[in-house]
Formats: sequence, C-alpha cells, structure tokens
Amino acid sequence: MANSGDPGPAAFGRMLKFWRGALDISQEELAHRIESASRYISRLEKGDARPSKEMVERIAGALSLGLRDTTNLLLAAGYTDYSRSLHLDQPEFQHRREELLLKLKALDPHPSLLVDMTGQILMVNRAWAALQAQLDPERRVADTGNIFGFLFDYAALNALPQQWSGTLSVLMLSLQQLLFLQGDEDESVLNLLRRLESSPYAPANWATQAAARDAGQQFQANLLVAGKVHSFVIHSHIENLLGPLVFSSVPNMAMMTFTPRDEELDLVALLAQGGEHPLLLY
Repeated sequence: MANSGDPGPAAFGRMLKFWRGALDISQEELAHRIESASRYISRLEKGDARPSKEMVERIAGALSLGLRDTTNLLLAAGYTDYSRSLHLDQPEFQHRREELLLKLKALDPHPSLLVDMTGQILMVNRAWAALQAQLDPERRVADTGNIFGFLFDYAALNALPQQWSGTLSVLMLSLQQLLFLQGDEDESVLNLLRRLESSPYAPANWATQAAARDAGQQFQANLLVAGKVHSFVIHSHIENLLGPLVFSSVPNMAMMTFTPRDEELDLVALLAQGGEHPLLLY
C-alpha cells in the first residue's frame, strides 16, 4: 500500500521515462516485456496512472535494474517512506548532531566529513582540517564549502590525474533520481548535477555507466601531501537524519572518510600538525 506522503505518479513517470531513454528501450518494447500495452506505458510516464507495487517490480525487472535503482523506482511510485522537510540544523535534532559529531571524532586520524546529498559540508573532524591545510596551504581553492567543488578545484590547480568517471556517474545518477522525486524543485541539487555534467571527468554515458556499477566499488582521489602524490580511497557511509534504525528513511547525508592506500603516510603525524576549519565543532 502506498504511503500518504508519497511523491505521486508524476515522479514515477519521470523516472521511468529517464530509464527508457538511458537504456534505449521504446515504449512498445517495454510494454512487450511486461506483457502490457504501449498506451499503458505512456499513461505511466505522463503521470495519468499509478502502477501497483508488483507492476513496478515487473518494470524494473524488464529494465534489468539493480536493487538500488529498483528501490528508487518503488520510492517514486510511493511504496517507500520519503521525507524532504527535515534538516540537521533543526532544534529537534540536537541529539542526532551530537551522535554524528562523536562519530567524526572517533574517525580521527582518518580525514572525514559529514556532507549533505549535494556535497555541502556540514561538519568535519580534526584530521580533515589538518589534511585540507596540507592540500591548500595558500588557500587557493575557491570552493571550500562543497566537497566536490573542493576536489575539482584542487585537481585543476595541481594538474593531478584522477579516475573519477565511475564515481561521478554514480553521483550524477543519485542526483538525477532525487530530482525526479522532488520534481526538479531543489535548485541546489539541479545546480550540482549541471556542474558535474560539465566536468571533464564526467562521461557522456554516465547513466548507463552508473547502472552497470556494482554496489561497494571503491572511489579514490589522488592528493599531493608533503610533496608526494598519495592515493586515497574514499568511503561514503549513508547517514539517515532520523538515525540508523529508520531503514526506510531516505538518506539525507553521507559520512565521507579518506584512507591512504599505502601506510607510508602517517595520519597521526598529519593530525598533530593541526589545521583550522569553520565546521570543526570540537
């Protein structure tokens, strides 16, 4: 049974039309695969009909979508909880803020940040403040408030090779599906997606690349620390605003942790060098 606060059939229609286009499947072909009529697919995409949960799952199977994208398709049709009106800075989430701050502290000496789903930095730990001070001692990077903006500006300033096409493909797909659910109302999400699309690291076929990637694949960045290029693996852990026990809540934030691939870089020594950051809250 659909939830009373679901985003409505229009969101499902937008997402369905997107996947058909990305996978180059006509309405007629999709209808054939699910043993239905093309006019039904047309009605779904226009938001004139709401599919049953079983039909959503059948369509996802016909499109060969994985678990993540099937879940998002179900969410768009109203079969999972969805909330977009809650924010970490609201007074009722003081206890959650304290929990996340403790988690950041526990991750020292690994540089870590809490970001929202557009990459805006919400909190950092001491290790990130120290790493950022090493990466940008002269404060040449213009965009320090967004982790993606920071990494893009940093890579351009230092001319470091990066293998970010897969990472950006997954991120762009996440943003695009969020826009489907919100009806393109969130300008911050839309602006970030447009920024990523114009990046030289983003492939033209990002949607199909993202759909083909397995869950749990590692992302990485090459960073210049103490005069040497080090490869960092970036682990992203989803943080639901309402806490880890709310399984059906849409993720609102991510905890990003940078771990060097080699042991030569002494993170404890890096942390001891210190650094300032306006979002270092302890």
